[in-house]
Amino acid sequence: MAPEPVYRCPICRRISRSASCCCSERKEPVWVYTEEDHENIEQDKKRSLSAEAYGLVASAALSSTIQVHLTGGTGKDEKETTVYTLHTDSLTAASDYFKGLLRFDGTEAHDGVVELSEPYDDPIAFGYFVQFVYLQRYEISKAHKPVAAYVHATIYKLADRLCSNGLKALAFANLESHCALSAKPSSFPTASVLLHLLEFAYREPYESSPGSDEEAKGPDVSDRGLKRPADDSANEIPPAQEPDAKRLKTKKDGKAEKSTAMMPASTTSKEEADLASKEARSQDALASIGIDTDFSLVTPACTPMCPLKKLVVYHAASRLTDLTKFTMFGRISQELPGLKADLLFAVGEIGWDELYIKTG
Repeated sequence: MAPEPVYRCPICRRISRSASCCCSERKEPVWVYTEEDHENIEQDKKRSLSAEAYGLVASAALSSTIQVHLTGGTGKDEKETTVYTLHTDSLTAASDYFKGLLRFDGTEAHDGVVELSEPYDDPIAFGYFVQFVYLQRYEISKAHKPVAAYVHATIYKLADRLCSNGLKALAFANLESHCALSAKPSSFPTASVLLHLLEFAYREPYESSPGSDEEAKGPDVSDRGLKRPADDSANEIPPAQEPDAKRLKTKKDGKAEKSTAMMPASTTSKEEADLASKEARSQDALASIGIDTDFSLVTPACTPMCPLKKLVVYHAASRLTDLTKFTMFGRISQELPGLKADLLFAVGEIGWDELYIKTG
């Protein structure tokens, strides 16, 4: 009996036994091979990566070392310090931050110690950075799999802070596999993880949340064990009530009247007119599920979003029905006006009628 053929999409990289479309970018399969071929390819890839890793480790062992002391991040005792002893050549090759820091005969180079104490210097994320330093890749541990999207985001911000462009690109690509609109629903972060991911992306820098202690901690990604964020049912609220008059004006015939609160001051160009139309549709859609849209922007949705925020907020916009079940969503949307504005714009950009609402 011949091996069963399998198909691989070159866009989303998904492998399946069906020749049907697996993402919005591709309409037909292009690479057909047998299951046996697939197993052989994967084994060859593992052997190649192992050989490469051996070479990198052997090369690193020839250089001098330096200690990196981490006292930053959140969710750990402030007095606790994590210490890594790393090979200088590998460290500076992976990070322009360390390259610049150790280029001159300063205190760090003289003492052989670098201290990192900024909020983004998270010990968990730094552990994955160390993997990248020696292997040019990283693998999320089994304990962190349930909150992988959140971990990828912390790695992305750490890589940005350490000027590690390779790691930054890798972390973003990994986060895309969870949050891109073409991602598989089975890989989506849960709604509770997504809420903490939104707060992490939009709170600059990490700030202790004024909400409950359980919310402020964020997902537990400690090496001592993994537990889900606060019990989902504890944060659930009843379905949204009818929006009040302040949030949504209603005509006598019961139809919602479009508010102009979010309209640009002038619509002298087609782009501005399109933007105003999108925002009006977004405002009506958000109000219909009980989200207060009574706020204004100096330049509505014209400030470019950073890649991390854009990726996360567009994913959140496609799952608003899930997110509004949690009280945390209302809190962070009020505390973080940038999040609220970007969500409003993303809903209009995607198109309310075209949103695929999925349960996290």
